Amino acid sequence: GPEETVAQAQAAVIRALEDDKRLIQVEMLLPLIGATDLDDWPGGIRQQFKAAAPMMESLLRKLPGVMESGGCQTEILDQADAIGLWEGKGVAA
Repeated sequence: GPEETVAQAQAAVIRALEDDKRLIQVEMLLPLIGATDLDDWPGGIRQQFKAAAPMMESLLRKLPGVMESGGCQTEILDQADAIGLWEGKGVAA
């Protein structure tokens, strides 16, 4: 499920940070929400964003130093185009 996916992503990001990587791309398998017999994502990118946003927020909040340095703020920049921003002193995404 999503929790396991986030845990795997968290472990991968921590390993990358330990290897002094500072620009990290993360791909996560999204849980299907609202799937139909004809289409897994009838709501398109906006529906995918609704599945991805909480997973991204959870991942960032679980990384070392993020919560200790003030946490992570989420801002939806464009709901129609599914553009979000996660930022904080310990993270930028």
